[in-house]
Amino acid sequence: MFNLRPPGQKPLLGTPIDWSNPLSRTLVAAWTLLEGSGDRTFDVSGNGSDGTIIGAGWEPGGLYFDGTSDSVDLGRPEALNFTPRVDYFSLFFIFKTAVGAQGTIYSFGAPAQNQNRQIQVSAGASGKIDVRVGGTNSIATSLVNDGSLHSVAMTVPASTTGLKLYIDGIFENFSAGSGGIGAVTSGENGYIGARTDGQSYELTGNVYCGFLFSQVLTPYDVTLLHTDPYQMWPDYALWMAGVMAGWPHKWNGIAGASIATINGVPSANIAKVNGI
Repeated sequence: MFNLRPPGQKPLLGTPIDWSNPLSRTLVAAWTLLEGSGDRTFDVSGNGSDGTIIGAGWEPGGLYFDGTSDSVDLGRPEALNFTPRVDYFSLFFIFKTAVGAQGTIYSFGAPAQNQNRQIQVSAGASGKIDVRVGGTNSIATSLVNDGSLHSVAMTVPASTTGLKLYIDGIFENFSAGSGGIGAVTSGENGYIGARTDGQSYELTGNVYCGFLFSQVLTPYDVTLLHTDPYQMWPDYALWMAGVMAGWPHKWNGIAGASIATINGVPSANIAKVNGI
């Protein structure tokens, strides 16, 4: 065991959050998707927004969704029930779609009718991040349906406008919409990988983690999360050989490095981030 957690390396399941971290102070939900087996994934923020896995399969680092009947049902916990125009909030997810694929990354209160969706973040049919908050639609500019790992952040003020999107830590202009925020709420559950009752606009691809915050993240916050999504866990988080807690994928365009030892002791697979 080591007192070491390289940037981008997932903490071990059960490692406590560092609540002194500025981001942790407004963390209201955190799914690290570290369980690796079973039909439950746990909200490690302690706020109880645990999910029931429906069909989705465990893969190293997260869950795979097949685009037909897979989802994670989060129920309707109050911690996830942000009211557009009244509450300010942000979310951050790491995901990957199959090449040319689409589907919902996260939703809450998102029925079939576009104009009635409270919160939805999707990899849209255009291949771009497509969001609805309070029924109002905005679409990013960059393509994300390329089979590569991406991060998406959405920040939402308590206002009628000002929604912002970030892809891979970089602010996005809108190809459609203008960051408007509607007033619609709806009664559907929260989901990872689908909308409505887990039976509509399902994701074809992977989700590796998701965080929700009761604040409007700054551009600097988003950059920090993209560079090291797990910075809210202490650097002295313990990890040991044989535990699959790392990224088996490219991150920031740098391929994951599989190393045999650290200081002569066998290691798990870890990923380089920014060359580290």
